[in-house]
Amino acid sequence: MTVKITLKQVRQARNLSQNKLAQLIGMTLQTVQRIEYGEAKSIPLDTLDKLCEALNCQTGDLLVRIPDDDEQKTESIIEQIIQGLKPIDNQEKVSSSNSSEPKGYIQPCLQSLTQSPKSA
Repeated sequence: MTVKITLKQVRQARNLSQNKLAQLIGMTLQTVQRIEYGEAKSIPLDTLDKLCEALNCQTGDLLVRIPDDDEQKTESIIEQIIQGLKPIDNQEKVSSSNSSEPKGYIQPCLQSLTQSPKSA
């Protein structure tokens, strides 16, 4: 199994340069390049959230699991993801991360994990 990072394809579909994306998410150009080239050893959840907000996509659009026997279908899967992206509103901007509260698509998941179970 391989996890393919499709950041480059999604970024290009949004007509953003690496430099502009780095500015939008408050990271260095080198960090964006490392993620795009698959050189990052890990990608923190808050970074994925910022990328998703800036690119108006879901984490599943950026990280795609490719089973070993489907390696030849990688480009087809990536193309399907790119075609399925919602149009981006150019007026949207990435919110500042001054708050300690989780934001974006990951917030509901984190809230469900931190809520205490209800007693029966």
